[in-house]
Amino acid sequence: MAKYCPSWDHDTQKRLHYETIKVLKNIGVRVGSDKALEIFHAGGADIRREKNGGIVRLPEYLVGDCIGWVPKTVVYYGRDQSKDFDTKSGKVGFSTFGECVQIIDPYTRKIRPSTKEDCGHTGKIVDYFDDLTVMERAVCATDKMPESQSIHNLEALLKNTSKHIIIGAGNRESWETMLRMAHVAAGGKEKFCERPIITFSACPSSPLTLTKHTCEVIIECAGEGVGLWLTSAVLAGGTGPVTLAGTIVQHNAEILSAVALTQLTGKGTPCTYGSSTSIMYLKNASTAFGAPEYGMLGRAAAQMADFYGLPAAIASGVTESKSLDAQAAYETAINLTQVAMFRPPIIYGVGSIESGLTFDHAKVVLDCEHIRHLQMAMQRIPVDEYQLAYDQIREVGPGGTYLLRKETFDNMRKQSDVTVFDRNPRATWEEKGSPSALENAYQKAIDVIESHRPTPLPDGAEQTIAELVNEFEVKISFEECHGNFITGR
Repeated sequence: MAKYCPSWDHDTQKRLHYETIKVLKNIGVRVGSDKALEIFHAGGADIRREKNGGIVRLPEYLVGDCIGWVPKTVVYYGRDQSKDFDTKSGKVGFSTFGECVQIIDPYTRKIRPSTKEDCGHTGKIVDYFDDLTVMERAVCATDKMPESQSIHNLEALLKNTSKHIIIGAGNRESWETMLRMAHVAAGGKEKFCERPIITFSACPSSPLTLTKHTCEVIIECAGEGVGLWLTSAVLAGGTGPVTLAGTIVQHNAEILSAVALTQLTGKGTPCTYGSSTSIMYLKNASTAFGAPEYGMLGRAAAQMADFYGLPAAIASGVTESKSLDAQAAYETAINLTQVAMFRPPIIYGVGSIESGLTFDHAKVVLDCEHIRHLQMAMQRIPVDEYQLAYDQIREVGPGGTYLLRKETFDNMRKQSDVTVFDRNPRATWEEKGSPSALENAYQKAIDVIESHRPTPLPDGAEQTIAELVNEFEVKISFEECHGNFITGR
């Protein structure tokens, strides 16, 4: 992994690893699932049962074995094969943040709760922009019952994007229906197994806890060989130590405990090492996703994932700002850039403001403009006989011009360009009505929402998926009446 920012050497990574092992071996993690406890025990972990779960302590050899069983690369398959993203390409992919519960309406510019329709619109936006490689569920269908929101989220995304989808299930019941929906969208179970088009996210809870619902999703996915995006979100000073190094140790322990459960359930199940770890802003006890420490901790997580040879997904580029102002631009740029320079396979956070509570379509458009320039900035300037251009310099000579040369025309489309930013002279800009980048971004988002047509689902799939959603709604309505449905997203 090419590194351009200050980084740890291998000895420091080893020290962090051994501190992590000390935590897992001597302190352990709380596990809320009896089945998970049995799996850990059968794998060689030390189990101390308690009410509603138990404490699991993992020996070093077991952690090492489980890391070794994880595939070192993963292909995020899309319904459209041309939109597959393979982590072994060495490229940095980008995606949206999840799961925002509010949205800035692109038409009214007013904030409101996000809906299922909005979820579909975010799918269109991600499907349209080549700068975004996978679809992390960006907003939540808050207009649906909490028990079925994840089902509706997936239905909206399957219809509106042909890129790979990362989404949370919440619990086993939701997961089962969502997997059936994904089978239908892929053209059948057999085709899904060949090219799985979704990855399920599962998040340890800080500090050092695997909840019952998290364990259920991990166990079900690993049992079927379905990939997992394992993400921890420690808050330094709140749910983790106030020191950044200590926070990384705890973060690492939480991820490796989830990796261990995954591999002990289904050896070889794809796992992505995820991070949304930051600091708690101690002046008001809020999450500070715009702080430079967010990027620093993201860089650290990317280095630890690289130490283990695991594909990584690092959250970055979220802002504390409530609008797309200078604060939003600066906070996004400093964190997105410092993480990107470490080149993790996936960086997610595009489109989010207000500490990840609110989604703004215009920010997606602006972030994509930044990403295009960032991708170019991460490239080395090529140096060969053609690029050094001695013959051009000799032929043009002192006082000449390169403007009409063939080489200039041949390379003009290789230069950076803008879509919503403006490089025109002031007079030209004023003739267009002096639009701001923000105005251009909102208009671009509206154009995409209204005109982009994603690759359609297979014949009959949309109706079958709708029937599965309705079947789930009927089931939870019945179980809710009898008081035995466990909620979760």
